[in-house]
Amino acid sequence: MRKAIVVASAVVLLNAGANTAVFADAVTDCAKIQGKALAALFVSLFKEGGRACGQGSSMNPQTVSQAAVASMAGKLYAAIGKSVDKNGPASCFVTIDNLDQPAINVDPLNLLTATRALADSFCLVP
Repeated sequence: MRKAIVVASAVVLLNAGANTAVFADAVTDCAKIQGKALAALFVSLFKEGGRACGQGSSMNPQTVSQAAVASMAGKLYAAIGKSVDKNGPASCFVTIDNLDQPAINVDPLNLLTATRALADSFCLVP
């Protein structure tokens, strides 16, 4: 029980501190901005996949919205561009130039494919 309280307290303090603290350096600032942007992207992908399945039926999800996926990609690219502009490319792991690398690969076509796969999985498509 004691460990759970310590961990929960640490998470609360980390979240509170991350929103208000002056960052130790540009690397941590860039990581915070990009981490939030990537987290928002994945939440949006799951929501869109769930929406497509929910509007369809078992084994037959509706079409994934290309406009929604393009909007997600646009928001991610904007956040990454902003973080790199603010902190410099040397301080950021992800830059606009390396978004197509296999470890990252968040171009709109891959995002659309991933969202379709999520919708299929949610609707139990074999």
